[in-house]
Amino acid sequence: GEYWFMNTTQDIIWSSVNVENVKIELSLTDGMSWETIVDSIPSTGLYSWLINLSMLSFDCLIKISDITDENVFDVSDDVFTLDNFASVKDYFGNGIPTEFNLIQNFPNPFNPSTTIYYGLPEESSVKITIYDVLGNEVMVYSEDNQEAGYHSVEFDATVLPSGIYFYQLQAGSFVEIKKMVLLR
Repeated sequence: GEYWFMNTTQDIIWSSVNVENVKIELSLTDGMSWETIVDSIPSTGLYSWLINLSMLSFDCLIKISDITDENVFDVSDDVFTLDNFASVKDYFGNGIPTEFNLIQNFPNPFNPSTTIYYGLPEESSVKITIYDVLGNEVMVYSEDNQEAGYHSVEFDATVLPSGIYFYQLQAGSFVEIKKMVLLR
């Protein structure tokens, strides 16, 4: 359900046991066909993929397989969207979303700031909380009520160390969390 944007870097994360090297593939057709992102890399559990494709799709999946035994593989849990991105207004327009939506921050990875985007289908009390990888609260953006529509908030991490952070949107009874990477 995530949006991944062209010319950004997304971390592909996995865990494996007794696998030395993996192949990473992308499907733009919900698993019907696959194209190789990287033929062989050490199975460290992390690959930072610079998305520089010309194709856009709403039905993308990632597959990671052992290069010595392609019967050992895993596929991402859900489809994601690959798209171009200029600004939240260019991407979503000025309309009203049909459901609550926490959108992947942009840019990601970032240094020192990034923008967090979200959509509200109705007027809602909004709280955005930033956490470090240990679950410690780093920052809270809170507003009493926001009108329905698409919104954004700028997160400035100038004083924070490099690492993985999580951001959580609470809007009414809706709660969603996404990951972002501060890379210095």
